[in-house]
Amino acid sequence: MSTDTEQIAIPYDVQARGSHAVAFFLECVNRGESPRLAEMLALRSAPRGMTDTLMYGDLKTIGQRYGGTAEGQDQLNSLVQAARAKGYNPGPNDIYMGEIASEWGDPDAFIGPTDGRAKIKQTLEKKGWSSPEGYVTTKGREPEVDPHSVRIDLPDAE
Repeated sequence: MSTDTEQIAIPYDVQARGSHAVAFFLECVNRGESPRLAEMLALRSAPRGMTDTLMYGDLKTIGQRYGGTAEGQDQLNSLVQAARAKGYNPGPNDIYMGEIASEWGDPDAFIGPTDGRAKIKQTLEKKGWSSPEGYVTTKGREPEVDPHSVRIDLPDAE
C-alpha cells in the first residue's frame, strides 16, 4: 500500500459551511468522488454559475469598501493618489482587487463598472498568475523576466 497522499484543497464555500460540510467533503473525496462532485454534495447544491452581474453583487466599490470611516477615507485617498501617480484615475464605481495588484494602487487591479470578469482574466494572464477557481480561471506561466536576475546598480560610495 502506498504512503503517498494527495493534498486536496477544501473549497472556501465548503469551509464556510462549517465542520460538518468539511468532514462530508473529505469523506466523499476519500471514497473516490471527484473534488467538484464532493463539493456539490457537501453544499447540497449545484455549483453557482458565475456572471459579471453575480461578481459585481459580491464586491464593493472603492467608496463602499474604504470610505465609511476616517481611517477608511485615509486609505481611499492613499489608494487614489497611488493610482493617479501610476497614470490611472479611479472612478467612484471602480472596484479595487488587491488580490491581483502587484503593488498598492496598481491600475490593473481596478475593475470598472463595464470591465467585468474579462478584465480580471486579462490582468492575471498578463502577469502570468494562475487562478484555479474564483471569478475566473486561468493557468499560470513562467515570468517573462526572471525576478532573481534583475540587477540593481547602486551608486558607488564616496
